[in-house]
Amino acid sequence: MCISANSYCIEITLLQRNQWIFVREVTGVGKYTVVGVKALRMSNVLFDALFADHIGSDAPFLILPDGEVWSYKRFLETAAQYAHVLEALGLQIGDRLAVQVQKSPEALAIYAACLQAGVIFLPLNTAYTAREMAYFIENSGAKLVLCDAKAETALHPVAQA
Repeated sequence: MCISANSYCIEITLLQRNQWIFVREVTGVGKYTVVGVKALRMSNVLFDALFADHIGSDAPFLILPDGEVWSYKRFLETAAQYAHVLEALGLQIGDRLAVQVQKSPEALAIYAACLQAGVIFLPLNTAYTAREMAYFIENSGAKLVLCDAKAETALHPVAQA
């Protein structure tokens, strides 16, 4: 896309999958002399509101009952790794991820990963039966199902349907 004002032009290239906008300032009619290149991060309002001020922070984020401490940095690095896995599995912005896992720091990181990747997080109670899960998965349009290993055998046919 090119937005022109007289002989001044800004070319904007939006890269869908990685949430960065590359802006080239261009001058001259028909000459397109590159003046500068900037990378601007697209906003992710909820993720930014929750985590932007804490990126790279070693301050405690989670203190577990056994005394283990997760810093913001550790938590956000884990969430970023999970977000990359979701994208590698083919989930795109607006897709739904059905999640039936026990409460844990990793489960919370999955939620943050969904926020980061623009995926809709569909949490499902771990007490749901395979039949109940089938109802929610089919009616939600979930593209992927994430479950604990102990539920995998029962949910595999549901996820394949």
